[in-house]
Amino acid sequence: MTGAITFVKIVFLLFLFQDVVNVVLVKVGLIDAIPAFSSIKEVLVIGLLAWHWLGIAPTRRLDFTSVVCTVVLGICFAVGVWRGIERFPLDGVVFELRTLALPILIYFWGKAFVEAGNDPLEKVESLVRFYVSASVLFAISAIVDYFFLGEDFWTWVDVGSVARAKGYIATSSGALPDNMYSFFFGRRAFGLAFNPLNLAYMLIPALLFAFYRREIVRFAIALAAFVLSFSRLPILVTAAVVGLATVPKGVRWVAVILGSVGVGIAVYAARALLFEDPSASGHFADVALGLLAQLVNPLGEGVGAAGVYAGNYSALSVESAALNTANQITVIGLAAYVLIFWRALDKEGPLHREMRMMAAIYAITAIFAPQLLAIRSTFAFFFFLGANAALASRSQGVAAARLIGERQPV
Repeated sequence: MTGAITFVKIVFLLFLFQDVVNVVLVKVGLIDAIPAFSSIKEVLVIGLLAWHWLGIAPTRRLDFTSVVCTVVLGICFAVGVWRGIERFPLDGVVFELRTLALPILIYFWGKAFVEAGNDPLEKVESLVRFYVSASVLFAISAIVDYFFLGEDFWTWVDVGSVARAKGYIATSSGALPDNMYSFFFGRRAFGLAFNPLNLAYMLIPALLFAFYRREIVRFAIALAAFVLSFSRLPILVTAAVVGLATVPKGVRWVAVILGSVGVGIAVYAARALLFEDPSASGHFADVALGLLAQLVNPLGEGVGAAGVYAGNYSALSVESAALNTANQITVIGLAAYVLIFWRALDKEGPLHREMRMMAAIYAITAIFAPQLLAIRSTFAFFFFLGANAALASRSQGVAAARLIGERQPV
């Protein structure tokens, strides 16, 4: 089952279309079933990983660095949960623990998929095509939404009820998405993603996968929806990372320094206009608050202190995935969290180009936005990170076996 591509596609669809089903549940009066249905995919992933790890445990060879990172992260999680339960509502602690743990579980799920199956590279490529196709469907729905669907339709859909049923009370106040309109750009596209930011973040892997495979039509459709989402941060960061990738390696640090100085000057020069936008000023204020909390207490506040759900009862940052993580499980926990995924960026992995660019884009946006941990938007990134890490390990193992064979006398 772990290596079955059909099973993986079904779970992918649960991530992608869960809110479509949730809207139906709202319409038929089963709103209380939304949390349970939304949890099905997590239960499937956890069960599958447990079954896989039990099966390979007797023959598993552990990497020392990975073990150290896992142990340190486990301790930080345990201490964070203990401190959180003492100070915050239990539902908030559980929700934010799930938010922090799920990316790691999906990463290991991607590794398990490669480790358990035959012809893994071919199957991973099949999943890449499947994800790009599904993302293009979302992109088409967003384009149709932008040009043909109005407020009356979305008021009837009542996306806000789905968000509030999941616990996002602090960030959802009505029937329409709170970020349906932009201060600078007006109406934003979202379609079946039900949120412009969710659309933008889920299209980033699709754009890079389609580009590197020269699927021009799919790339163009996804790019059109990506731009029409008018999600400033992911659009600007994607453009910056892609532009940096075209610069020769020897001068990239110079380009980063010059770009950072230029952005700082631009923000300072346009600060009056920028801070007229309530969304932009809110982002900066939340990031500043989260950074201040980290400076005051580098040991963190405990799991449940920060995050989107924690915004229901806590004043800590909800606009920075990096600061949210550090404020819950300490800077040491954040470092261990990042290092868990580091192996996936090895050049031996066949997806290393796409994954490195995705990692750079998501890492920068994680400083100013929480969407990296909004897993229905980014689950594919973590899954393919795990798959690429496992493919890199397998490639190195084959290379080592060939080298040993070459050194043995005939």
